[in-house]
Parts: sequence; C-alpha cells; structure tokens
Amino acid sequence: MVKSVFIVLCFVLVSNETVFSWPTNSATDVTKPASEPDTQTEAEIVPTLNPESTVLSIINVTSLLNSLLVSPADVLPKPPSRSVLQIYASPETIDASPQAGVEPASVAPTQVLQADVSAETASSAPQTSVLPATSVAVSPSTQPAAALPSAALPPEELQVQPQPVRELSQEARPEPTPERPILANPDAILTYSQSRWRDSRFEVFQWQDMAAVFEAPILIFDTASYRIQSRFLKRLAFFVERSGTRGQLLTDQQLGHRLDWYAHDYQAEDLAVFFNTAASTHFSLSAEELELRDILLDVGIIRNGQNNRFVAGAGAIISISRESSNELRSRFMIHEGFHGLFFLDKAFREFSYHRYENLNPQAKRYLLSYFSYMGYDTSYQFLVVNEFMAYVLQQSLVTNSNFFGGAVLNAINNRIEVTSLPEILAAFQAEAVAFSTYVDQRWSLAAGRLRQLTEAERTVVLPAHYVIQYGDTLSGIAGRQGIYWDSRLWRIIYDANKAQLPNPDVIRPGLILDIPALQGENRAGDWEADHIYENPF
Repeated sequence: MVKSVFIVLCFVLVSNETVFSWPTNSATDVTKPASEPDTQTEAEIVPTLNPESTVLSIINVTSLLNSLLVSPADVLPKPPSRSVLQIYASPETIDASPQAGVEPASVAPTQVLQADVSAETASSAPQTSVLPATSVAVSPSTQPAAALPSAALPPEELQVQPQPVRELSQEARPEPTPERPILANPDAILTYSQSRWRDSRFEVFQWQDMAAVFEAPILIFDTASYRIQSRFLKRLAFFVERSGTRGQLLTDQQLGHRLDWYAHDYQAEDLAVFFNTAASTHFSLSAEELELRDILLDVGIIRNGQNNRFVAGAGAIISISRESSNELRSRFMIHEGFHGLFFLDKAFREFSYHRYENLNPQAKRYLLSYFSYMGYDTSYQFLVVNEFMAYVLQQSLVTNSNFFGGAVLNAINNRIEVTSLPEILAAFQAEAVAFSTYVDQRWSLAAGRLRQLTEAERTVVLPAHYVIQYGDTLSGIAGRQGIYWDSRLWRIIYDANKAQLPNPDVIRPGLILDIPALQGENRAGDWEADHIYENPF
C-alpha cells in the first residue's frame, strides 16, 4: 500500500500537474437572518483535485504521505450541531411595559446580596423603560424612546462586555444541578456587576424582601442579551399570552421573525402547563428550555407529579436583559416585579380586578386597543388585568400621564378615534394613585418604585394640608415646593377634595385641602410658605 502511494507521489512530482486538497464546507453562521435554517450541518469533507500546476517540495511529500494514511474526517474538527432561536434585531424601542452555572460542580448554598453593594457595583440611578413586562413587548412601529427621559450613561462597572456565550444544543446540555439563586432586591440586581455572574449567559436571583413575605420564590433572571433571553423564554411567551398562538407550541421555524418581548414574567401554573404540553405531544424543547425546567424544579416552582407529569408548585419568574438601557432595565424591573406580586398575592389580584371592572369605559377601550397593538391576547382577562395593573404602576405618578398620553397614544392613534383624551388621562392618573396607595400600605412600595423606603426617607416630613390663599389655582398649589413640585399633578389634590371642590376652576380662599401622599412619603401638618422642604421624589 505504502509503495503504491509513494509511486503516485513521485508521479505527481514529475508531472507537476495536480495537487490533492481537502476542502471543507464552511459552518453555518449563527448570526444569519432568522429566515434561514437554524441548524448547522456537519461539514462534508470531499477530496478534490486542484487543476493548477503546483510544485511539491520533498517536505510536503512527506506530509501528504502521512495525511493519505489517515482519514481527513478524523483529522479536521467537526462543527457542533446547533439549533438556535434567532432573536429579531428590531431597532424600535418598547413602549412601557411579564439558569444555572455553566457547569457547576455542586449545589452552592443560597447567597445573599446586600442592597448596599460595594463600590465595585455601585452605580448611578438605573434607567427606566416604558413597556409591557409580562412580557415587555417590542412594538413594531412605536417609538416610545421619545417619551422617556434621556438615558444616562451606565456606570463603568455595568459596561462590562458580555463574555463569549456558550452555545447549547440538545446533545450537549449541562446535567449538574443548578446553583441556588442569589438573594437580592431589585435595585441591587440592577447594579450587580456582570463580571460576578456564575454563568456568562445569565444570573438568577430571588427577590430578597419578598422571600420574607411569601413562602414561594419570585425568581429574577438577568440575561446577557435579548438573544439569550429569547432562547429561554420566547416560545413560552407565545404559548402563554400572545394573540393567535396562546396554548400552542411553535417550532423554531414558526417563531421565525416574530418579535419577542424585552422582558418576561410567568406564574407556576402556566409554566407547568407549558412543560406538560411539550411532554405529552413529544415536542422537542431547546436545551435552554430544558435548563429552565431544571431550575424551576430545583426551587419548587414546578414539581414532579404522577405519570411523568409536572404540577404547579409555588412561585413565579421574571426576566430582564443587560442589552436594555439602564432606564429601560429599571422600568422593566418595576413592571415585571409587580407582575410577580400579582401572581403570588390573592388580595392584590382581587384589588386589580375590582379596579379594572370599574375603569372608565373610554379608558378601558383605549387600553384594550393598546394591548391589541402590542400583541396580547385580549380575550384572556387574567392577562389583561395583570397588564393593566403593571402598566399603571411601572412609572411614577408624575410621569403617568406622559406615558398614557405619549407612547400609548402614538401607538394606537390610527387604530381608534380618541375623542376624550383629558378624561382618559385623568382616569389612568386616578388608577395610579389608587394602586400606588395600595402597594404602599401592603408592601411599602409605590408607583415607579420597587424598593421599600429607608427610615431616613420616611422621616422626611412634608405638609399634609394646604390652606387656599387669594390667587391660588390647583395647578399652582400642586407645583409648590413641599406639595408635589409638579403642577401637572393638580388632579390628585382635586380628587382628594371633591366634596368641597365641586368645580376645580373655582376654589375659595380659606378652604383647607388634604394633600395625599404620592409615594408613601410621610406627611403631617400644614404647608408653610417660609419653610424649605426636601424633595423626596
């Protein structure tokens, strides 16, 4: 055999006519458009003849002789087979708003992250967002960015570039038990250094304050990118809440170019149904979805039942991404966080249903048009009520009208005729006050704030009453320092004093007005013109 090969090589040397080569098909680019197949095929290695004249050196003859004695398929590396969910690369921004270590060697004890993070992780105020969080959706044409405050540059430690993402496949899924979630509160999670993640793709936390309130966990996933988040949760979003697909398991090809949410939230019951449906129909889930299932089983959000079925345990999950701006991350965290409370607290759900059922009819029509635009299944009342609550609470009372009269109006302006915008905005402002008061009394939270006030913040005393003076107007009173510092919030004062103010345009000097708390701030005594009040908002 060797002699024959040597003779052939000598013939090649003398003839100087041909040369052997072993080309390989290039691996499929994982960044290809979603319209192309999402799988990579093993490269075929076929020997071909190069017609160009080439002179082979004696050294190369030896190398070629060795290569002919070994199969090229054994020498060249085989590209891994992958099934990747492509995430859209939409330039549009949302309109306001629903894991384990790479290969952990063992289960680590639950970690606790203190809110007063070190200087390494401390940052300026996180940026906010305006979109749905049950799945904060990316609207195809809305440009809510105009309705948002300018995004501040993220602190240096938050500008850590995502580390290389380890692609997962059905054939190579990590088997070790997931590491336990890190106990932390939402504001600390927003500033948690990405360089400290146990897995470069994502980190999983448990809402610390609510761990002391509920026996069930609220898990908070923070992902390195939208693309990674989609691999874990995109199919679930379409199964749980999207119009026209709720209850259906879509294949990767069917998901295709469909837009995903920028943030997500799901309750235990829906998670159990999703995984049961996949099992009963022999639907092949992605490696990331199976990884998510293992995490949920580990913390008890879903549990193993009889006949190889899953049953709902207790708890909920929410998810945001590092790809969002700081402002959007903060807004999404608030939106999704209140979803988590909605899932776990029956009294809060009942309160939300009551507020929705009594919502101004024009405001309800306005809201449903927006939800339809966003792609929610508006026939699912549980979802509608949940989103209604979260959209009302995701921003502060000061910016509530800006959102509903800005981003929302722009999104639905061509879908319905809006003839009573002032009445609609007043209705949403009243809902924001009612919801903010409720969550303050129940958990010391507020509209636009998903953290409990510190003792120092609660000791700041603002006036609880204002005596009307000559020349006053409700907007002027609302704009005073010590009141709300914002004249646009005059209706809050009016709604709290309707009994003695039949006409908001006619107010009588000497009347004493009640000044409701906006975000759980401490209010007592009368307003004093010569007193300097600290603005807590």
